[in-house]
Amino acid sequence: GVWSPAARVNPYHPQMVADPAFQYRRVRYVDGIAPLFDLACLAELGGVDVGENLFGYGVDVWTSLSADRAGWAVVVDHGVVLRHVYHTTARKVEGFLAHAAEAEERYLTARLGPDWRAALDALKADATDSAQL
Repeated sequence: GVWSPAARVNPYHPQMVADPAFQYRRVRYVDGIAPLFDLACLAELGGVDVGENLFGYGVDVWTSLSADRAGWAVVVDHGVVLRHVYHTTARKVEGFLAHAAEAEERYLTARLGPDWRAALDALKADATDSAQL
């Protein structure tokens, strides 16, 4: 379904942080730093639901959560670890982060309800590490 590298640090999604004691982690959704989606999975989901959110923040979360809900595996690979500097490019465009945050708020509220942050926070802890494939 969805594969993602782990991150050395992730201030938003702790389920994405690498743990060298394990090979991979099954998660409910991924932060979209560099995910790979199985094309059959995306076809089953009806593609990537961008909706009215042209800034993209939250689309990764919703798409991977939709894959999980449809029964596809969503994994973070502890063997491939990246260093990501958050919002570096976005900060270079004046007003981008504010507009992206507003779009994400509308987008995820429409899909997960007004308590979407609490719902996602609860899902962060729903992860299982494995030492082998």
